[in-house]
Formats: sequence, structure tokens, C-alpha cells
Amino acid sequence: MIERLESIDRALFFFINEKHNPFWDQVMKHISGHFEWIPVYILILVVAFWKFGWKKGLIFFLCLAVSVGLADLISFEVFKKGFQRYRPGHNLEIMDQVHLLVKEDGTLDRGG
Repeated sequence: MIERLESIDRALFFFINEKHNPFWDQVMKHISGHFEWIPVYILILVVAFWKFGWKKGLIFFLCLAVSVGLADLISFEVFKKGFQRYRPGHNLEIMDQVHLLVKEDGTLDRGG
């Protein structure tokens, strides 16, 4: 059963991964970065403070920060450690077939 799920998982991954093109590569580079999201976070905060006022906006911000922090913690501690699977780019069996936007040192390849 596990082998069947892994084969479906791998087939789905390759189906999506082989659809890359220069336009979507650039889009993925930008949405994968950390600093590119700062304007979105600022916009969410501005709208929250404008819509809810100072006190409720602060409560909204704190709830949002706790939610994001818990989601990150749970995804790492429970899922990543629990499943113990290689990321496709680190899986020695398939890494030569994977189109990555990441350089050898793990940073995003920002070049064309």
C-alpha cells in the first residue's frame, strides 16, 4: 500500500514539476522568498487596524502571529519529522530528474 502511495506521489510531483516555464519559474522565485511577502503582511496589518481599530487590530495581529507560528511548528515537528521523507531535490534516486529553482547551497537562484 505504501509503495502505491509513493508511486502516485512521485507521478503527481513529476507531472507538476515538468510543467515549468520561464514565466512560472519567475513567479515561483518571487512567492518562495521571505522578504517578498513583507508588503502583503503590512497591507494585512494596515487593513486590520483600519477596519477593527487599534485594540482589535492588535488582537487580530497577535492571533494571526500565533496561528502562523503554530502552523509552522506543527508542520515541522509533526509532519516533517513524522514522515521523514526527503524533499524531491534531496532524494538521490530522482534529484537528477527534478527541475529546481534553488542553487547548490540552498539559496534561491535569482538569475534568469
